[in-house]
Amino acid sequence: MPMPSPVTELPDPRQARTFRFVACDYAQGEVALRYAFDDGPELVERIRFPNAPTLAGAHAEALQCALRLLHLIAGVSYYKAGVAPELRIEGAGVDGAMLDLLRAVYTHGLAEFAYRNGLDLRGRMHWQTRNAAAVAAPALGLPTRTLVPIGGGKDSLVAIEALRTIGAECTAAWVGNSPLIAACAARTGLPELNIERTLAPELFAYNRMGA
Repeated sequence: MPMPSPVTELPDPRQARTFRFVACDYAQGEVALRYAFDDGPELVERIRFPNAPTLAGAHAEALQCALRLLHLIAGVSYYKAGVAPELRIEGAGVDGAMLDLLRAVYTHGLAEFAYRNGLDLRGRMHWQTRNAAAVAAPALGLPTRTLVPIGGGKDSLVAIEALRTIGAECTAAWVGNSPLIAACAARTGLPELNIERTLAPELFAYNRMGA
């Protein structure tokens, strides 16, 4: 994972009232996930997909839906730096089922964090968003393939061998630049997908502040 660049002095996110999901931008295989506390600086995480093809029509729409979900869920890594009482989804709204999913992900996903920090998240997080109608995902006619996440441990290899027994077409995928995980993926003999991820440098600054 690339080293973060230096940042100037930042306001303490623990004093923020609102955590904002600002925008999700995609171009040429790279997505920028943008967040902010109150009116503070944008926190921009970048994820790059190697050799990403150019998509159009229903395929491009499906990608945008997937990236928006990624934006909303990945925000948990930034939200916990301040645990603001309000979470505001800017731009297009979300439907009720999506909002229920986000509440569950943030509440249960941060359960250990809350316990270790003496926080009670129940009833603390208030989501602000426009209501939107649910949109059915289009049928894209994609081939049946399996993307297997590789973490460098035996569980990944066991999963791959189990999939091989049923003749599944698999690709070994991992995020970041860990040599250990890359070596593990190479040993599988499968096609590989290494996704690059660069965290917002402000997140490291927040951690140094004790957030």
